[in-house]
Amino acid sequence: MNWFNGSIPDAIQRSKQQKVVFIVYVYGQNDLTNEMDKVWNDPEVVNLCNDGGCVAIKMAANSNDCAHFSQIYPVVVVPSTYFIGVNGAPIEVTAGHKDTPDFIQVLKNVLKLHNDLGTAQSNLPTGGAQPGPSTEPKANTEDKPPLEERVQKVKEKLEQKKAEKERLEKEKEKEEEAERRKLGRDLQKLKEFQKEREMKETVDQLKKEKAEEKRQRDKIKEQIARDR
Repeated sequence: MNWFNGSIPDAIQRSKQQKVVFIVYVYGQNDLTNEMDKVWNDPEVVNLCNDGGCVAIKMAANSNDCAHFSQIYPVVVVPSTYFIGVNGAPIEVTAGHKDTPDFIQVLKNVLKLHNDLGTAQSNLPTGGAQPGPSTEPKANTEDKPPLEERVQKVKEKLEQKKAEKERLEKEKEKEEEAERRKLGRDLQKLKEFQKEREMKETVDQLKKEKAEEKRQRDKIKEQIARDR
């Protein structure tokens, strides 16, 4: 992915000058970030961003830049991706990790909506009254729930996945503990079996030795009897 190397103000200024989508990717140090990094490096994702002229910047969740950014756009889940229009209103927000096909579809929808809004604004009469600052956000959200609600739903889904993962891990631990106990019982039985076998072998060996001693005594007695 071709990330913007300058500062956030410079990135914002460039996106406004070029009238393109401003993308902010907030990343962390977790498995979801590792998976999302792979999505960002997908060739189709890179090509869509390049073809759309997007200005994309990434920031660490624990950085000062992210702290300032979250004062305007709340960062609830890490990683998260913010697609921001020229007027500063968020077009879309994705929280957590999305599969590559799903993220590509989100990106296509964002670019299409951005282009449609740009076309609609360019067709407005130049001599008439200018639209208020809420025109673009209204067009963006009239068929979607509020941003906070979408972020909250994503957060709830992540919490549900986390709870499910913890439940599965506990079940796995119980199964492993039961398996360890079963193995312990089997080992104990094996030791008892080996001990019994060793005792039987010892008894058999003693019997053989006694029988051999008796045979030797009988042989000696027979030899003495013949010598008489």
